[in-house]
Amino acid sequence: MSWQPYVDSLVGSGNVAQAAIFGLDGTELATSPSFKVSATEAKEIIASFRDEGSTLYILGVDVAGVKYEVFRADTHFIHGVKNATGVVVAKAEQCFVIGVYEESMKAHAQQTIGAMADFLLSNHQ
Repeated sequence: MSWQPYVDSLVGSGNVAQAAIFGLDGTELATSPSFKVSATEAKEIIASFRDEGSTLYILGVDVAGVKYEVFRADTHFIHGVKNATGVVVAKAEQCFVIGVYEESMKAHAQQTIGAMADFLLSNHQ
């Protein structure tokens, strides 16, 4: 299965600047060309899903070398901000989707990332 079309669809929506999909083991499945989420960052996100995001409220979440302040986190969802930009992470059955947005995309980024995770979940991905 190719995961890249899902990432391309997210970015192509105009609601997400960069995106990536990782397996729940931390394996990168697809990513935007210049979006470099490290293996360590992916594993920290996976761990935060297990503890319901409780540590993220204190430490924030690092994505592609940027630390975001987290204002929502649970076992399936993380939303963080840094200045006028933000990150949304949504977990599906076998993977999680990361999307970074710019200020002009803020209104629809969460919905777009969430919808992709819901689609993947409904297809047992």
